[in-house]
Amino acid sequence: MSRRPLAHLLALAIVAATTASPRSARAWIFPEHAAIAQAAFDRLSPEAQDFYRALWSAARAPRACRAIEAGDQGPAPECLDFAAWSAIAGDHSCSPTDLLDGVLPGKWVLDVARVAVEAKTKLAHAHGEHEVLTYWAGSDIGLERSDPEYSSRAVTNNAHFLLARWTNDATTYAAGSIAPEAEPNALGLVVAYHLGALRLARAWRASTGAERSVLARWILATEAFGLHFLQDSFAAGHAAGTWGRASVRKGTHDYYCTYGLDTRTWRGTPATLFGDAHMNPADLERTSRAVAASLAQVYAATEDRSPLAATLDRIPWDTAVRATTFDSCKEKTMAAAKLERADADAVAELILDTPHPAQVEDQAPLPRFRAEIGRSSACTAAAASRTRCRATPPRASGPGRRARSRWGSARASASSGSSGRPG
Repeated sequence: MSRRPLAHLLALAIVAATTASPRSARAWIFPEHAAIAQAAFDRLSPEAQDFYRALWSAARAPRACRAIEAGDQGPAPECLDFAAWSAIAGDHSCSPTDLLDGVLPGKWVLDVARVAVEAKTKLAHAHGEHEVLTYWAGSDIGLERSDPEYSSRAVTNNAHFLLARWTNDATTYAAGSIAPEAEPNALGLVVAYHLGALRLARAWRASTGAERSVLARWILATEAFGLHFLQDSFAAGHAAGTWGRASVRKGTHDYYCTYGLDTRTWRGTPATLFGDAHMNPADLERTSRAVAASLAQVYAATEDRSPLAATLDRIPWDTAVRATTFDSCKEKTMAAAKLERADADAVAELILDTPHPAQVEDQAPLPRFRAEIGRSSACTAAAASRTRCRATPPRASGPGRRARSRWGSARASASSGSSGRPG
């Protein structure tokens, strides 16, 4: 067998793993996650930036760059900065413990960073939507080759998605997102990980010696996970609701990431979101502002006289310990986090600036779209083996209606599945 057909078959095998399930659809791609985190760091006060530089210096984590913000390292990164940690968290690791002990020591994680740089470069020079889709798919193939567990991490739950909205009250929605019976979800994980990082930060000023180095690593890793899922909350395809058949979940995700979702934050501020591989300057500004607020809150947690400190001191230390081990890939519910309704109150200001997700399936849901998974898989494989192929856009789908997109009209087909409503 010649090398070309063999390469094509290998590509098909890889794509079968990466596209068969829409649950492998993550939010922002690696370079977008990193860009958001870096922009957020730049927003911090000089005092907060110095705090994070001190954490980074004390942490001495594997493959860490000397500086917390390494910037452009060219096509072959030799180290990882904190912005890269926020991209690796959730997508290439399952918990802060996994990030520190299982992922960062591996050489393969630098290959992941190299694929991300390549994707960033190609997307910046893409001509038209078909090239964007091709480079986006090619990036997923490259990540799968560098990280064999890339797809399998995302097939157990919908952790990277917001729960569909069943209430217009932010407090009620936040409480439902962290309820023990709720499926792991983006906002629930923001509360779990960010609250854990805040509680860990309360011990920073009193720490010394080797304990200080360990604590720095845990604060950074746990907050990186919180930041990753906070960023996910701002991706359109992850706020549109996810249910129904595989082709509908993937098609809906891809459509809104590409063409946008007009919504508002829980505070009432209008917001037009885009998503994976389609981030624009407004997305970067909006999301980095929220991420900067999260980072600033961790810094504020170290101040003994702050109102936040008094709130955090009442939260059990075990809450932080559970956050460092909560497995965002394998947990079926939020029960292992053991969060209480009042825990969301500590991060209420952060939640108010997150997007209003679309409503549940039985309460005026957004139109759904269907992806041609088989044809898309073949197209992605063709991109990997450098044959010619045109990407297949999602088609309209929904209960009893016709829907029209920029790609034209298509007869709607009924979608089935659960709405994701907690309880």
